[in-house]
Amino acid sequence: MTLVIGIRTNRGPDCVILASDRQFSEIDEEKKLEYKRPIRKVYYGETWAMGDAGGGYSDVRKFYHALRQTRDGGTGVIARALKQGIFEEVLSLNRNLTRRDGVTFADTHSFVLATRKPRVALRLVDEFGNIKSASKENDFEYICVGNGDEAAEGCIEQQLATESIDRDNISADVAIGVALNAVFAASRLASVGPGYDLVIMEKNSLIDWGAKNNKALKRAQSSQIREMTEHYKRLNR
Repeated sequence: MTLVIGIRTNRGPDCVILASDRQFSEIDEEKKLEYKRPIRKVYYGETWAMGDAGGGYSDVRKFYHALRQTRDGGTGVIARALKQGIFEEVLSLNRNLTRRDGVTFADTHSFVLATRKPRVALRLVDEFGNIKSASKENDFEYICVGNGDEAAEGCIEQQLATESIDRDNISADVAIGVALNAVFAASRLASVGPGYDLVIMEKNSLIDWGAKNNKALKRAQSSQIREMTEHYKRLNR
């Protein structure tokens, strides 16, 4: 269970921001949280980035591994999918999942897909592999998937209603704030966890800011722990 949000800018450099929480969780039959741990949810290659919502974490990791192991790192596979309008590998992934005992449609995967060839674009890949654009009913170009999507969309609507963001001026810095606010709003749910992935794709580059942030948080935490332990060591001398 997860939240993935993709936002395409409509001001400044043309880019797509992909953000997600980092929690993998198991829910029992009574819908109680049974188990959780941090995982990566946004993966990328040279020309693409994808975030997924669904069950079967090991299966989706194999999917990404196979995609990256192609001769061109997945660029050709995704170009073909965009041309045909269907991502056959996603359809196959979900078809194989639903053949297993105890697996339901709720466990299948949908994806938010960002590409920069032949142009910067944001797409939804649904559970049947169909590739779709963002809803035209949205105030700007964004896509949310996962069990936290209602909380995320509510957060976006509130930011629009209070005019803290302007739907016609979604630059990269604004989009980052919108995406992270949506992730943090959804993180109040028991099945969506703390921490985040954040990837920004432009025409000629891709930067994994989430990885940079998570490393910085670990360093800060380690520094704080050292400070605390040294403080009490001094008291005991």
